[in-house]
Amino acid sequence: MTMTRTPVANRFRPIDPQPDALPMPNQTDKTLTQIRTELLTTFSPADWESYNHLVGWLRDTDVASHALKVGDTAPDSSCQTPTAVSAPPSSCAATDLS
Repeated sequence: MTMTRTPVANRFRPIDPQPDALPMPNQTDKTLTQIRTELLTTFSPADWESYNHLVGWLRDTDVASHALKVGDTAPDSSCQTPTAVSAPPSSCAATDLS
């Protein structure tokens, strides 16, 4: 018996432009500080509570010290050490790139 495969229907619909949507403003002439200030002025009390909680958590967990710095090479994701293993695979041995 020969079976014919039916193609799978496309689950993704194209994004239709909304006629009543305003165009995104061009903010290339603004600094990040200006954009941040404008954004923060729109916060409700609940937004501020969430924002302060997130900032506190980021500071408490010292996330910034683990971030890549300008010029750093991003780690190879295929060589990430799983938490249950004490050492990375030998194919991911550290190499001196200097």
